[in-house]
Amino acid sequence: MILLVIFIILWSESRLDLTIYIGFISAGVAIALREIFTNIAALLIIVIQKPFEVGDRVVVNDRAGDVIDQKIFHFVVMEVANEQSTGKVVHIPNNYIFSHTVANSSKGFGYVWNEIEVRLTLDSKWEEAQKKLEAILNNHTEFITEEARGKMHEASKKYMLHAQDLTPLVLITVKDGHIKLMMRYLTDPRNLKETEDIVWREILELAQENESIKLA
Repeated sequence: MILLVIFIILWSESRLDLTIYIGFISAGVAIALREIFTNIAALLIIVIQKPFEVGDRVVVNDRAGDVIDQKIFHFVVMEVANEQSTGKVVHIPNNYIFSHTVANSSKGFGYVWNEIEVRLTLDSKWEEAQKKLEAILNNHTEFITEEARGKMHEASKKYMLHAQDLTPLVLITVKDGHIKLMMRYLTDPRNLKETEDIVWREILELAQENESIKLA
């Protein structure tokens, strides 16, 4: 097609220089193929710098998912909503890394902080509740905390990470006529919902077995 245009220009009586026509054509081709070029350039960055890899959980343009494949012009994710797979396969152009924020839950030290809010009535024994909730968290996250410390140390060699306390904890506030206990702990982002389910079951059992701990 481009050669045909050039032959037409050569046979035309136009006074414009051939280089000007070629310049216009080149600009048009560059614009038409811009998406292809930027996707290939983005692929090189993905391969070399590795902002994410197959298997990572990412959020791109407010769409979360697990990366399941990498193509020349796009990458493929299994969509996740509310920390659970929707079953939808989403194709995202590689060049989105230039124009959208890419959040990777699997990089760094591989864990995310999760919070569970437990509300108690004002006449509940909050000290006892706090101790028992901390015991629940320690029971289910102790191995994660130890592993996370090791990964944090390794990640600090590559990223500017500041040392922080990774121990699960229960914070207490009083708001809107009830005692609020905020359970904060580390978890694997892929197991977040499963961990919440286990913890909540034990919280409900705790409330049933202790009359002094009343959920609001």
